[in-house]
Amino acid sequence: MTFSFFHIKLYPLLIILVLSLFTACKDEILTGIIESSRNSLVIKKIIAPEWFAYSPGDSLYKFQVEINNSDIIKEFWVRLRLHDGSETLIEYLPLKDDGNLKSSGDTIAGDNVYSGLLPMSKQFPAGKYVIEGFVLEKNEASVDAKKVFAFYLDYTSESENYSPEITEVIVPSSGSVNQRITLSVKVSDPNGLNDIIEVYYELYRPDGTQVKNSQGITKFPMFDDGNSNINGDANAGDGVYTVSLTFPDGQPSGKWRFVFGARDRAGAISQPVESYFILN
Repeated sequence: MTFSFFHIKLYPLLIILVLSLFTACKDEILTGIIESSRNSLVIKKIIAPEWFAYSPGDSLYKFQVEINNSDIIKEFWVRLRLHDGSETLIEYLPLKDDGNLKSSGDTIAGDNVYSGLLPMSKQFPAGKYVIEGFVLEKNEASVDAKKVFAFYLDYTSESENYSPEITEVIVPSSGSVNQRITLSVKVSDPNGLNDIIEVYYELYRPDGTQVKNSQGITKFPMFDDGNSNINGDANAGDGVYTVSLTFPDGQPSGKWRFVFGARDRAGAISQPVESYFILN
């Protein structure tokens, strides 16, 4: 699919609307205790700090959950993800009620308080995480495991945050109206590619005026999702962000200016990089 100039104006709005709906639904599902009325298990309370800072001497985050009855539990575990669901940092960590302070962080065996020590890393990006709890009861098959709670955590890493950097830009030098063109930028970040939350371009007409859509948006998204048919990106997750577009009839010929930028999870923004395109 190729986006015309007018499609570009509408596309960011569509993304915002979809993300808004997704975020609203996700917050409703993820926050607090989930589906407890459908399970024999009852989550009584979650015992954990809402903020954790990594340091070499303190890299284990202690997480505890008090339940009503441990006799019904076959398996109990948690998963750690970025709050937007874009990446899973810890897929599986069992919660134990074994009184083993060193291995699980549990103080008293058999008191219906399940504990786990999540090994946090300085390589994890700082920001908001969600800890999701899953339970498999003794009378259930493994496919019947259910999510029973979610807990938000603000995480701070010891490592310094660095701004992302645009290291390469690929833009055709010229083209004609109604011709598909593809823009690509390569982005790096000393804190890792998963620290990059947004890559975008801004567009200026030959007379110097900036292009914006009807909602006033001037930063248009680029993609690293491998969806070549829609946006031209060849490989997902390789740090190369791409978008395809066309200039329809009626757009002024001359030198158009693209300005590319990237933003990380801490809000740090790359130095802008410019490139020019001649519309014939």
